[in-house]
Amino acid sequence: MRKFTGKLLSMVIGAFIVSASFSGVASASAPMDNKEFSITIKQGVYKATTPSMPTYSVSNYNEFYKALDSSIKNVDSSVKMVFKNSYLKGNLQGFRSNFEKIISFVGTGSYVESYSAYQYTEDGNEVYVIYYNYHMSIDEVKRKTSQVNSLVASITSKIVTSSMSDYQKEKAIHDYIVNTARYDVENLDKDTIPIDSHTPYGILVNKVAVCDGYATTMKKMLDAVGVDSQIVVGTGDGVPHAWNLVKINSIWYHVDPTWDDPISYLNGQLKPILSYDFFNKTDSYMARTHYWIKENYPKADLSKYQPKKGTRFMPSRYIVKSINK
Repeated sequence: MRKFTGKLLSMVIGAFIVSASFSGVASASAPMDNKEFSITIKQGVYKATTPSMPTYSVSNYNEFYKALDSSIKNVDSSVKMVFKNSYLKGNLQGFRSNFEKIISFVGTGSYVESYSAYQYTEDGNEVYVIYYNYHMSIDEVKRKTSQVNSLVASITSKIVTSSMSDYQKEKAIHDYIVNTARYDVENLDKDTIPIDSHTPYGILVNKVAVCDGYATTMKKMLDAVGVDSQIVVGTGDGVPHAWNLVKINSIWYHVDPTWDDPISYLNGQLKPILSYDFFNKTDSYMARTHYWIKENYPKADLSKYQPKKGTRFMPSRYIVKSINK
């Protein structure tokens, strides 16, 4: 997220982070991007003759989150969720509310453009069949996903060792992302941000991305080295934004790799900068510039693991233009 100008719809979340309001079909678009995201839920219209698909039995919304996350990572075209919990029975509105939250977390940084969910009852259980519509063919999504997975494995094997602490792993990944990629300011200025810039493919292959590309890459690489993290969906300076929460020795911290990669110009040329202004910060620190629904995320109220050297202050949330000499 950088120096956004132009139009923003009233329901934008992140650079291309999905959300919805279930008064019917709702849509959201990315900043400077007219792509639409929609979710439709219909009741009692599922046909028993629908082809077989991956099926998950879940008992709560946490299990649903994990199942949906796994399904999207597998690039499924559809998935069947069987809720073995009487709470859902007749409580479609309650599901819709939670579905909105879960989609905003899981769908961030993916190639999913829209979802359709069909609800019915089977053997006394509430069932939801979810269909994914992607921005490109499933074969193309699988190809890009496979390439990203290979790169994550290769890169982490080079920059992370088994002797490193979780903090050292986190810092190595943060520094790699900031040092090797840059914000996609050119497409932002032209209102032509491609879908790849919202994904890890943008960071790892194209070397340019926007905020959800940064955040999802950070999480994907941390997952690969066994460090627990989450993606936070909210705003930064009032603009839709995404960043990370990272768990180091049982303590949660905010990390915003996008804002730690400020855009600077020197003699008319982009100049790379590595900043730690938003690395391992507390809720109170982040709340100065960021907003998120705090009850949806772990608390980050301790500050222990900070870089001791190399920290430099930069106004990371702005484009910095140096004076030509």
